[in-house]
Amino acid sequence: MATSPVTSAAINRMLREFHPLDRVGGGGGAVGDHTHPKESIPTVLVAAGNARDEVKNMADFVCDGEDDNAEIVAGFIELDGNNGRVLLSEGDFFIDEENGIGSGFGRHIQGVGATATILHNQTDGKADDRIISMSTQGLVSDLMIWTNQGTYKGVQLKSVYGQIRNITFAGNAKTGLEIDGGQEVITGLNFSAPNYTDSSILITRDSTSISDVIQINGQGDFLRIDGSTLLTTSLFNVHVAAGASLTNGIVVIAGSSTSWVVSGITIECLESAILVDATGSFRMAISGAALKGEYGIRTINNGEFNNLILDDVHIGASVLAIDAKVVKGSIDNVMTTGGVVIKQTQSSFLSVSNLNVDGSAADGVRFESLGGFSYVQNLRASHIYVDGAEFHGIVLDKVRNAVLHDCQVENVGDAASNTYDGILVTGDSEDVMLHHNKVHALPATRYGIHIQSGDRAMVVGNDLGLEAGYGTAPLNDGAAGTILSYPDDAVYGDNFVTDAAELLVQTIVDGVGVTEEVELGFQVVAEDVGVTDTITHSAPVVERTISEAVGATDEVQSIETKANTDAVGVTDTVTPVLT
Repeated sequence: MATSPVTSAAINRMLREFHPLDRVGGGGGAVGDHTHPKESIPTVLVAAGNARDEVKNMADFVCDGEDDNAEIVAGFIELDGNNGRVLLSEGDFFIDEENGIGSGFGRHIQGVGATATILHNQTDGKADDRIISMSTQGLVSDLMIWTNQGTYKGVQLKSVYGQIRNITFAGNAKTGLEIDGGQEVITGLNFSAPNYTDSSILITRDSTSISDVIQINGQGDFLRIDGSTLLTTSLFNVHVAAGASLTNGIVVIAGSSTSWVVSGITIECLESAILVDATGSFRMAISGAALKGEYGIRTINNGEFNNLILDDVHIGASVLAIDAKVVKGSIDNVMTTGGVVIKQTQSSFLSVSNLNVDGSAADGVRFESLGGFSYVQNLRASHIYVDGAEFHGIVLDKVRNAVLHDCQVENVGDAASNTYDGILVTGDSEDVMLHHNKVHALPATRYGIHIQSGDRAMVVGNDLGLEAGYGTAPLNDGAAGTILSYPDDAVYGDNFVTDAAELLVQTIVDGVGVTEEVELGFQVVAEDVGVTDTITHSAPVVERTISEAVGATDEVQSIETKANTDAVGVTDTVTPVLT
């Protein structure tokens, strides 16, 4: 029932009490005055059936607790023109969700608080029914959506330039909020332990900004993006702490394509914090995030990231922190519990630095190709720290033109003794360079560095720890064309293996025969020392030539190539002078 005109004094008092939105009016200032007086938005007050009597007395329409959407829609009809607001009082409104609350261009539904104004569905409803459906430039704010049936949706924005502000969602439904329009702004949402069969938020159109959202507990997924080409989705200041009750955090499903900017988020769920299960070109930039689940970031089926940028991200995963197809990307300042697997299906560029993997039930970090004859191309990885991987520490599987440097691996291979390696290069990888990496020996670790297959690898300047500390050996080269030392001057430290004795002074204490080998750290004398014999370091390229008869007490010192002009006897000392 209508009780007063829209501009009544009673409405003005109500608006002052509940902090109305004001807009700039058109005119009224003096000549030359560029300021304009504020004009209140045309507003109709609708009171709930259980509202206070004083509120009912000043309301334009009073609900009776059944089909209350009729009074709310009548309030929109009461408004002059398309623009205006229906203000809902405190209390409970019961909505026939088959008809729901619809609104035209520029309409605004506002309550008096996210826990004070509560909208309920009053029947079981049909599939995809909803309580509120807003059109172009619609706005819903300051109320609660409480649903009790799992086949329909709470609020639907089927428009462009729509807004949702300060809404609490609770109860059972298929979806809490569906965004089926472009260029929407969503802020200030609270999902209070909802039981949703689909998701808390469903986005099916492009260009949406979501910020300041919290969800504690709940079921289903938090955010699903489905069935459309999405230009840009931004997600800021989102906290989802649902533990084992929420299935996934953010899910991109079949038919979608999007660019995401994600910052300041925490997601805790049962399965995947971020899951891509779709075909399309996905670009995601994540900074300042904490993710927790069986998986942190995961792609399945045909899903992949065209560009993945991670910066300042912490992932706690019980299976894998990252298990994703990535065409190109940059991963920097990432700490994980759980291994990292980066898979590529086509040639591109990938940069990884400052990655800390603290424990993994599989490999610590694995880069692998899934593209048949294609390789993981142009990989640049540095400052990776792996501690406690059950399998290999770092794996390069079918990579080409890759550089791995300044990484550290320790405590790996416990799943099966003498089976896994600190760093493994396999899959016929080509043009791989490993330098200045450090592997801490462990009896369970087979090799510190294992070049299992491939061509043209360069492995120099790595610290492999104690030789006796490995299950088999510090270094194994099973590939073709591997360079294991710098091509010029010998440098102490080229893939050096620390021996119990000092390597600075090596002493030959017995005579050298025709078939004897004397191992001097990385030096091997393979034949008897004769007038023109050469002793060659196997790692640094240093040659010494003995050109004189063997004597009794002489010493031979070498810097690169130096001729011995004195006799060398049975107990002579050969001292390499290292530069």
